Amino acid sequence: MGDKNKLDKPDDTNQSRTHQDRTHQDIKAATKGRRYRFHFYPIAFVFTVLGVLILLALGTWQVQRRAWKLDLIEAVELRSTGVPKNVGELNALREKGADVRYSVVQVSGEYDHAREAHVFGTLGPTAGYYIFTPLINTNKADDKLIYINRGFVPQDFKAVDSRLDGQVTGRVNVTGLLREVEPVKGMAKFFPLTPQPTKNIWYSRTPKKFADYQFGDSTKTLSWYIDSHGNESTALYPRGNVTKVDFNNRHLEYALTWYGLALTLMGVWVAYSFRKAP
Repeated sequence: MGDKNKLDKPDDTNQSRTHQDRTHQDIKAATKGRRYRFHFYPIAFVFTVLGVLILLALGTWQVQRRAWKLDLIEAVELRSTGVPKNVGELNALREKGADVRYSVVQVSGEYDHAREAHVFGTLGPTAGYYIFTPLINTNKADDKLIYINRGFVPQDFKAVDSRLDGQVTGRVNVTGLLREVEPVKGMAKFFPLTPQPTKNIWYSRTPKKFADYQFGDSTKTLSWYIDSHGNESTALYPRGNVTKVDFNNRHLEYALTWYGLALTLMGVWVAYSFRKAP
């Protein structure tokens, strides 16, 4: 009798579990298909649009810069391997606004070794100086001297008496590349190094400053200088023909970075706008 009552009595535990399962199933069915819902946030949308437009503009600017840089590299390669021109011809082109940087130039004159300027620099891993020597008696119409970057010497060869075989005398023919004074860039613009003229230590290639100190008149020289090929001397130092015709061209990389950031910002906005439905 007792066993029969036990069999007829409903199992409260099983009924409770069944009820809970049905409840979960009902909730799941009710929320199915609407777990996430798009919410429009006007302020976030406005800032996202502005950010994407700015990033796309920066990317497009880098694409344009890349095209300009490729044209510049091609032009410089043509000029640096062209037929040598004389100083007067290049000056005339320069005054008309033509870009004559890295043009091959040829001039004759005499080196004034007593007034050479030493510009600190490196060649590969070696620290030293670039020797800038004024070329005088060039027989130019204006009789202005021209500073010639004769090349590199290690620090141990800074003193003239350590490289006397390279101090050519008499009239010489110099062939090299026309170089303009480069603007100060990077950290040097904010923390410029102070030249020490009394020790003949300079940190920028500025012929006008050299002439102002060594001749007392900056107008005696042209504003540009020549990187010599080094053919006027067979000595070891100064080591000529060390000009690097090399331009940094990473504009495509920069453009892809800006475009990638624009896509990322759009993805962040989409992810932020989709929220769980209540």
